[in-house]
Amino acid sequence: MKLHKNHWLLNSPIAHRGLHNELAPENTLLAFQNAIDNGHPIELDVQALKDGTLLVFHDESTKRLCGINTDIRSMTYKHAKQLLVYDKFPIPTLHEALEFIDGKVPILIEVKNEKFSNDILHLETLEVLKSYTGEYAVQSFNPLTVRYFLKHLPNIPVGQISGSLNDTKLNSLKKFYLKNVLDSYIYRPSFLSYEWSEIYTLSNIFLNKLFKVPILAWTITNDEQKKEVEVFASNYIFEKVYEL
Repeated sequence: MKLHKNHWLLNSPIAHRGLHNELAPENTLLAFQNAIDNGHPIELDVQALKDGTLLVFHDESTKRLCGINTDIRSMTYKHAKQLLVYDKFPIPTLHEALEFIDGKVPILIEVKNEKFSNDILHLETLEVLKSYTGEYAVQSFNPLTVRYFLKHLPNIPVGQISGSLNDTKLNSLKKFYLKNVLDSYIYRPSFLSYEWSEIYTLSNIFLNKLFKVPILAWTITNDEQKKEVEVFASNYIFEKVYEL
């Protein structure tokens, strides 16, 4: 899907994991409400539990936010509903998040399966999104996931995420391929979502200038970062510490 210059993805700064802070943790309904109250589109993360339930959660483990070291993908819905973020906030499912946001602001959904392609995650996400009538877009680090949603959601923006990949355990060849989003030359995503500090790569410039693929910068936390990318990036995803 080709994006019009007035599309929300290219014009409205996007709140990373909701507009969150110490009182409204990331990827919780309260963080989403803060974004809605301030008129910001919401970026959120989706993972599949062992039983196929889609949970809105960023980390692979629940340790950082819930204090219990459990692998998200080994959990069932029954187990997940017993956990609380900061001992206070329930972890929403994708269905619950969509029902709560209800089209009040657009949503950028990151499908999290960097290490492998997950058919259950793909199928269940597609199924949940079929009934959602609000504006949304999908993005992923995994090129196979990007291909899947480009095929099955032809009228929805689908983006490829990348960056330095310094925190990943990849061999040099695979890292080069993913960092330079080489898959994008074949499958042509609707947009690229790229780590702000690495955004000016030759590959990004080529895709943007020659093939007109717009680029979003993540994750902006101050004015200096914003100024550094604004000449090239069409829009940006911003973090809690950066007040617009």
